[in-house]
Amino acid sequence: MNNNINVAFCCDENYVPYLVPSIISIINSKNKNTSIAIFILETGINNYHKDNILKLQTDSVRINFINVAEQAKDLILSKVPHKTNFNSTILYKLLIPQIFNDSAKILLLDADIIVQKDLSELYNKNIGNYYIAAAKRKLPYHLKYFISKGKKYSVREFYSKVLGLPDYFYDSDAKYYMNAGVILFNISKILQDNKDKELIEVFFKHKDGLVYAEQDIFSKVFLDSIAPLLPNEHFVHVFYDKIRKEEYNKVLNEHKEAAIVHYIASKTYAKMLRSIYAKEYFDNLQKSYLQLSSLDIFLLKLKTIKKFIYKPKLWWAMPYVLGSIKINKK
Repeated sequence: MNNNINVAFCCDENYVPYLVPSIISIINSKNKNTSIAIFILETGINNYHKDNILKLQTDSVRINFINVAEQAKDLILSKVPHKTNFNSTILYKLLIPQIFNDSAKILLLDADIIVQKDLSELYNKNIGNYYIAAAKRKLPYHLKYFISKGKKYSVREFYSKVLGLPDYFYDSDAKYYMNAGVILFNISKILQDNKDKELIEVFFKHKDGLVYAEQDIFSKVFLDSIAPLLPNEHFVHVFYDKIRKEEYNKVLNEHKEAAIVHYIASKTYAKMLRSIYAKEYFDNLQKSYLQLSSLDIFLLKLKTIKKFIYKPKLWWAMPYVLGSIKINKK
């Protein structure tokens, strides 16, 4: 087993409050014989944050910032329409095979994750001749329609007419589409088949009408060559308002051993606090230079109480929510 792991994040300054707990969780979850090189692809993270993040390094965990402003500008950002449906930072993911072209593989993580166990097993996952490994997800059929280039499409119409995905893509709606929050790249295979160039070409072709950005592009380019990540490798968190009281302990216990918890749609502290995995995130945040003060915590809890008070069906969750974040007494 290879205990030398390469991990990449794509991040801007707005995502630093999520990136820092992620890195801390990686460090605290790794085995003593695992060495990790963390690469942060960024444009514009200020020196205050960089200096503090670099202080997290240990003898076996090294952190490197890679400013991709020029590469991103030349390859992508200069040609993105002024109005886009997504944060341009996520497009840095399309550059991964080119930037790390001297690596056999690399593990890409979204900043809004928490690692709960050593990453060696996931990193050494045998994906054969697949281009990537990623969690499969259903097509977003919960949305009634997409608007792309000013035209309205049903979900199926968008993926067939706009992205040109084949008919068999829809036979099993959780078989081919993917979540781009955790991706294990088979760099050697991607470069061998020139898929690194195809990622950029497909983006240029569809950039005016993308809805789920890099997920749409990866799903189209890699299509039926995506090895599935299992729930014990990548688990998407659940909000309290999406779960019943009687399901809480079952769901929590089923996934407490997942290597990675992914906090989709949790881009504020208040939203993080409404996740059933809030404690895992805030425990790591409170170990960092970004730890919240007692006043911050009080206001955050007050905001959450106000949101829950008018939803009697969620009152059962209140003790769990309020107990998810504590003052760091060190």
